[in-house]
Amino acid sequence: MIKIQFEKASELNGEIEIVVRSGEITPAVLTIMNQLETLEKPIQTLALPADDRVVMVAQADIILLEINKTDITIHTINHLFHITGQLKRMLAKLNQTDFIQVSKGAVLNLNHLKTLEAAFSGNMTARLTNDIKVTISRKYLPELKKQLGM
Repeated sequence: MIKIQFEKASELNGEIEIVVRSGEITPAVLTIMNQLETLEKPIQTLALPADDRVVMVAQADIILLEINKTDITIHTINHLFHITGQLKRMLAKLNQTDFIQVSKGAVLNLNHLKTLEAAFSGNMTARLTNDIKVTISRKYLPELKKQLGM
């Protein structure tokens, strides 16, 4: 039987500490510990369907994801991919420290952000690698500023 318990520990300053307690080290304990360790290692590539094959794309090469209804356009350094799906599901597959949602229909890679410029109605325009521009909605602007340390 597995017991799961949450304890608030403000001294951890936003970090998460996990302790696995058991009477002895069993295969089940080792499996749980291995699974927890893999949570720290984000997947560095994304499998994208392209024509009649699947292309492995390095997350570092992804500049921007945009959605129009269920059509997702993925801008990479060298290619443009078109797939069908939901933006929130794609965002869940990406490294959360590098990618951030900046509007209802766009997610950008912070490593490809070059400049931010003021736009209309409190929005901003982000200029990315390959001179790609995307509007940052004012709803998502506070989180972006937080990620950038502003």
